[in-house]
Amino acid sequence: MLAYWLGRCEGFDLVSTEGSQLGVVDQVMLDDAGHARALVMRTVLLGRRRIVDPRLVEAVVPERESIAVRVEPAVSPRNARKPLLPGGRRLRAGLVPLLRSLSSAGARSGSLAFVASRWAVSRLRRDLPVVVRVLGRATAAATRWARPRVTALAHLAGAALVGVAVLVVAIARELALALRAYREARAREAARRRAAA
Repeated sequence: MLAYWLGRCEGFDLVSTEGSQLGVVDQVMLDDAGHARALVMRTVLLGRRRIVDPRLVEAVVPERESIAVRVEPAVSPRNARKPLLPGGRRLRAGLVPLLRSLSSAGARSGSLAFVASRWAVSRLRRDLPVVVRVLGRATAAATRWARPRVTALAHLAGAALVGVAVLVVAIARELALALRAYREARAREAARRRAAA
């Protein structure tokens, strides 16, 4: 079963056994027997291509379109072992000192915005790789979700445009015929008036 899905896992998420997002399977390289001999992964952080040995695969979950692999230095991008989202303890540990420093700084100088901006910059610098990985995973999931829908929408829009074009051509033809009939009727009326005069 594992060999079957390894040969058909293009577009699946590659996740470490710790749960960190590593990338997306861009291509599956098959041998003569049709078994996967290598997975070409596109990393989440910078979109680089890496080769993953199928022997590192621990499990394939087709329902979630994900593959769990053992992380090795040659496979994992930088910070691959960090959790996908900061844990609740880390968040609380950062918020408590912030509130203390804000209250003490506000009591001393009233420059709460300065203290808050310094804290935000330090937190952003520390958690930026995690945020980038989360955004990359969300973008990959949104792309996978939108791709078939966008294709269907493009087909529908194309059919609608063809229908509108046919309708416009038909209306233009009818208007041209009506305008020609009107001009011919006016010419006949003018000729009849000239003959009567």
